[in-house]
Amino acid sequence: MRLEAGKKFGQWTLIQQLGKGGNGTVWKVRGSDGNEAAIKIFHDKRNERYQRFRDEVATLRRLKDCPGVMPILDAHLPEHLRSDDPAWLAMPIAAPISSHLQAAQLEEIVSAVQEIADTLASIAAEGISHRDIKPDNLFWYEGRATVGDFGLVQFPDKEAITQSGEKLGPAFYIAPEMLLDAVNADGRPADVYSLAKTLWVLATGQKFPVPGEQHVGVPGQALSSYVSHPRANALDLVIEHATRYAPSDRTTMAKLSTDLLAWSTYRQKDIVQEDLTDLINRVMIATAPASRGEEQKQIQVEIVQEVMISVRERLSHVENAIDQLGSGDEILDTPYYQKLTLAEHRAIGSPHVTWSASMIYKAKTPGAVSANLFLPIIFELLDDGNLGMTAMYWLGQGMPNGKVIWRNREHKTWTAPLASTESQQDCDVLIQMVTEQLHPMVEEYVSLAEALSSRRE
Repeated sequence: MRLEAGKKFGQWTLIQQLGKGGNGTVWKVRGSDGNEAAIKIFHDKRNERYQRFRDEVATLRRLKDCPGVMPILDAHLPEHLRSDDPAWLAMPIAAPISSHLQAAQLEEIVSAVQEIADTLASIAAEGISHRDIKPDNLFWYEGRATVGDFGLVQFPDKEAITQSGEKLGPAFYIAPEMLLDAVNADGRPADVYSLAKTLWVLATGQKFPVPGEQHVGVPGQALSSYVSHPRANALDLVIEHATRYAPSDRTTMAKLSTDLLAWSTYRQKDIVQEDLTDLINRVMIATAPASRGEEQKQIQVEIVQEVMISVRERLSHVENAIDQLGSGDEILDTPYYQKLTLAEHRAIGSPHVTWSASMIYKAKTPGAVSANLFLPIIFELLDDGNLGMTAMYWLGQGMPNGKVIWRNREHKTWTAPLASTESQQDCDVLIQMVTEQLHPMVEEYVSLAEALSSRRE
């Protein structure tokens, strides 16, 4: 069939050809209602290719209410393909995401890719994988990043089409397992791999991604080699986890979405006086393939200690406030306190090492009785490289019962990787929670001291 402007397909009239691929052509069309759209006219008469086209239409209809999936407007799927009766699919006209983000800041690019990850995570929960994630198949439509072109989609109970030995996926963005064993590969981890490569290309402005795993701290592979941004290194850590060779070692799409959301929404609170950029650089070096065993562990240990010291410095306003407790107060007298102590110890049978930044404040009441305020900030380097943190306090003479101010393991479903964006956010939350607890904690302390003084009298 000869295609030319003015030819009709259902209610759609061809206006202008927009593109051409191996399976068909894409045209701008105008509907009977006057609205414009894009129509993909399918030409390939091979049964397996037509089945993929039918699967694409079925999937788009199934996902018609899923935000972030390009909506289907109309379709024609004849039982038997003929040159004068081709199959076609009509969809809205949308801007290619690479064009929309061409002059965008890194924050906007990450936010757009996070929207894609969120969409793919929602369909992955239904057992659906796209298997062809690349910039050309992502669009900007109605104010958000949108996924299109489901020609290689995989879903439960799908009729087997892929042949043994056939590679399946986007060139340059394809996951290793889709290149080696597409028949048996799960497309969902492959989508994670391809989306991480897509993020790298959109952020760096390079034409193609580098092949294979992308390791932090490796020049040429790292996004931070191309992008000048104070937190570009944190994205390198996300990309490394998403491009692992083994699918089981990769982060999930849901976690990738969470990681990108944490990066794009990260804001240091007013009380934060410094970030952990230098520490991120060092943890990247520590986790690079060249570092192994005890050397890597020692670097991680040093980073934890520096994080701990950094948090203590950012809590100087708490220390200064408690420092003023006894000024001009006859009941409390002049307070004295034990400065920050760094204590490393390993609990028997415990898989992790704990460092505690302990600030002990004691205000002497008249006589031998003292009111004690013990404020430890505890950091735990877990075997998986994540950082657990706890802020708590004890108040009293014998201090039998401690009160937890904040503990990230109780407020989240997982602890964050050492020096990641999430662990930076955890530090901010910890500092904020200790700051908010300062006034009631001091009031409780003063009440105890007054009670002890009255008891003595």
